[in-house]
Amino acid sequence: MILRVSFLLALFMGTAMAFPLPDSNMCDGLQECYALYNRLYYDNSLPPADVAYGPCPIAKVMACTYMEGSRFTVRLVVKYNLAPSTAHFNLLHETCHIAHWNADLNDHGPTFQKCMHRLADLDAFETLW
Repeated sequence: MILRVSFLLALFMGTAMAFPLPDSNMCDGLQECYALYNRLYYDNSLPPADVAYGPCPIAKVMACTYMEGSRFTVRLVVKYNLAPSTAHFNLLHETCHIAHWNADLNDHGPTFQKCMHRLADLDAFETLW
């Protein structure tokens, strides 16, 4: 009940909401989860990023990553990330974009695919699908 109220309040206020990982309470909120995933799966090699719920400049996407100046911005679109497992999956997806920024002509090309497979091999998605 508290999670539902927190989410509705976050939706109304347009702010990030805190949510637990499906299998633990290791992080609280998107920014903290980004830091956790950076530590667990990238040995803290990902650059700092502004991570929050919000609109994306690209229409009809669940999440997006873009540069603002020299800093990455990650946005998860609220209406497509209602389930915590979906939000976590999409945040992990976006970490691959950051890790391999401009590596391929296609944003979801071979380098990105290899990153997603590596995360799957590390069981990053184990409780998410």
